[in-house]
Amino acid sequence: MDAPPAPATAAAEAPPAPAPAVTAVVDARFCAPEATAFAVAKTITSSLSGRAFTVTDATGGAVMKAPDFAIQGSYYDGACAVYQGNSDAAIAKITRRNTGALVGLGRDIYAARINPGIDRAFIFALTVILDEMH
Repeated sequence: MDAPPAPATAAAEAPPAPAPAVTAVVDARFCAPEATAFAVAKTITSSLSGRAFTVTDATGGAVMKAPDFAIQGSYYDGACAVYQGNSDAAIAKITRRNTGALVGLGRDIYAARINPGIDRAFIFALTVILDEMH
């Protein structure tokens, strides 16, 4: 006679852990299934833009290069412009209006005018970051 099967262990009966939720802001293809580490280094270039940022992974391999951006104006006072590198032409303008009677009381409304060909998600992210800073 065959021996009865061994009882199953609790670990074997437990369902697999659920996959982590993906929180895609720009696109799910930019979300990694595992934790990742990156370093961002600002470099001075000989081009007209003057600066760029290089993103490297944990092994030091270049993942991407990102251009330099500058924000001019007073976001706190309600308006600023975003420039790429040393360009004199704004790629986007962000304005803020408070709906409350006193600044800080009420709801802030933001408007962004973004030039064609500019990453809208990037400008939206800048808007949120600037709001959190102020």
